[in-house]
Amino acid sequence: MTEVPCNGCRACCHDTVWLMPDDDASTYDHVTTKIGGKVLRRRADGSCVYLEWYGCAIHDRAPQMCKKFDCRVFYMKLTKEQRTKALKRKENKEIFAAAKRLMGLT
Repeated sequence: MTEVPCNGCRACCHDTVWLMPDDDASTYDHVTTKIGGKVLRRRADGSCVYLEWYGCAIHDRAPQMCKKFDCRVFYMKLTKEQRTKALKRKENKEIFAAAKRLMGLT
């Protein structure tokens, strides 16, 4: 897997972080969704509860989704029509902008 050159970007830290089966939910501050999934708790501004001024406070034990997420892959795997629909979410606007910046598209 290629390392994501985030360089301080934290756009994805304002999106929902789902806990995967390999993540021990008991070790994270999380909530259970209406459909039964577990997600990291978010602050009122939408940011992850573990996002601090210096970055991720749990980087060394971050959930699988955080370790594997690459905004460039997320952006590229969607069709133009899917991207248009996805842009209705504020979080996706920031993530897509980061992806385009990292890919040199802006």
